[in-house]
Amino acid sequence: MIVQFIQNLFSLKAKTLNQFIKLVRDGRGSIVRIEPGILRNNDIVIPNACLTNWHYLIDFESKTSEGRRIIYQEECFCTMRSARTQIFEAKERNRMSVKMFLIGEERMKYIKKVLVGIQVDFIGPGEKPMGEVLFKKLHIDAKKVGISLS
Repeated sequence: MIVQFIQNLFSLKAKTLNQFIKLVRDGRGSIVRIEPGILRNNDIVIPNACLTNWHYLIDFESKTSEGRRIIYQEECFCTMRSARTQIFEAKERNRMSVKMFLIGEERMKYIKKVLVGIQVDFIGPGEKPMGEVLFKKLHIDAKKVGISLS
């Protein structure tokens, strides 16, 4: 009982998506949450400029039947931009966000195919699972900004 309590304090961290899937399968997980996000890294200051790394990430999370968290974080890509021109780069940030969501949707479809019978929620705007309507809007936006994964 105490050993299980201590184990539940520490998450199982997967290094690859396939390892995450194996941990979910072995741990008898019932729900997988997929959530895209953006991480701003420390600014790099050089003469006459300030550069910022932006990491576009997808977080995968599940729990074993005993309640222990299983997590995996995949970095889709990283961009470096000047902090002074961020206002003018809104179009590019939008394109990268759409691309990250498309990659996340691709991963969701793969997990659903491999882990049959397990609920897979793709968390979108408003911290709510995305439905077919939002995915259709995502694909419309992707066409508008010229992003395609194929």
